Amino acid sequence: SSELNVLARKLDKISEQHRWSRDFTLENLRDALRELIACFPIYRTYTGAEDDRPSAEDERHMRAAVAAAKMRNPAISASGFDFLEDLLLLRHPEGLSEQQRAERRLFVMRLQQFSAPVMAKGLEDTAFYRYYPLASLNEVGGNPLRFGVSPGFFHAKNRIRLAEWPNAMVATTTHDAKRSEDVRARLNVLSEIPRDWARAVRLWREINREHKTVVEDGGRRKKKSGAIRPS
Repeated sequence: SSELNVLARKLDKISEQHRWSRDFTLENLRDALRELIACFPIYRTYTGAEDDRPSAEDERHMRAAVAAAKMRNPAISASGFDFLEDLLLLRHPEGLSEQQRAERRLFVMRLQQFSAPVMAKGLEDTAFYRYYPLASLNEVGGNPLRFGVSPGFFHAKNRIRLAEWPNAMVATTTHDAKRSEDVRARLNVLSEIPRDWARAVRLWREINREHKTVVEDGGRRKKKSGAIRPS
C-alpha cells in the first residue's frame, strides 16, 4: 500500500502538468491506479527510458487492463482511466516540455516495477493455492484455465523461439517454479487415468487403515510408526 501511495502522489503531480487532467484528485487517481493494476493481465510491460511508445504487445495488454478496470468499476469516473491509458501509451498532450515527458515515462517504468510483485503475490501465492483443477497448470507463466495446446501450436511456438531467441535458456524449472518439471509431467499423466488413480488411492487407504489411530479430538488421524506409505 505504501508503494501504491507513492505512485499515486507521482501520478497526481503529473496530472497537474496539463489543464485537461488538473481536476483529478489524489483519491480519484489512487483508486483508478489500484483498479488498473488489479486488472493487469501480465506481470509487467517493458517500456524503456528511450522509448517513444510501448511495443504492440504491451499496448494490447495496457488497453485490456484499462478496459477491464472500467468494466469492473462503473462508479469510478472513466476519465481517470482514460488519463491513465494515455499516460501508459505515452500519448502526451501538446505543450509539455521534454522534462515533463521524461517524468511521465519514468512513472510508467516505476509502475512496471510495481505491477510484477502485485501479480506474483496475488496470482502465484494466493490464487494458485485456492483454485487448482489441475495443479500442474498453476505455474509461473501458466494459466490454470488453459488445458494444453495442439501439437501444431506447440511446434509453431518452438520455431518462433528458435528464430528469435536461439541461445535462450529453456527454463522449464527455475527458482520460481512451484513444482519441478518431472512432478508436473506425472500430474499430467495422472489426469489422463483418473479411474486407475482413484483405485490406487482407495487401495492405499485400505492398506494403511490398520496403521492409523484416532487422536483425542476425534477429528484427525495420526500415523503410527511403521505405517506403510505409497511410493
